[in-house]
Amino acid sequence: MLMSVDYSATYDPTTILHPQLHGASFNVTYLPVRDRAGKLTLLFATSADAWAAVALLRTAYNFTWTSDVTGLSMTFVVAGGDLQPILSDTRKAWTVDVPYQEVS
Repeated sequence: MLMSVDYSATYDPTTILHPQLHGASFNVTYLPVRDRAGKLTLLFATSADAWAAVALLRTAYNFTWTSDVTGLSMTFVVAGGDLQPILSDTRKAWTVDVPYQEVS
């Protein structure tokens, strides 16, 4: 892998709102916010490297991604979307979009 070229994350709140029968207010069940989930885009110089990454990421495993940016490193599983290798016209290289769910 040459580098990661794109990263996005969301934190899904799990608070549940229970409407009252008269419709004016809610009872609230507070639950912890889930760990981040999103998409990580990895850059590869060759198609062989990109397809090898796809083969690895298809396995049932907790992966570790390390970033130079403080707070972005994580342990994750591939979840919530399609694992996509793409030939980038602008970079003349391969990218792999990895949908992820952070795990503790």
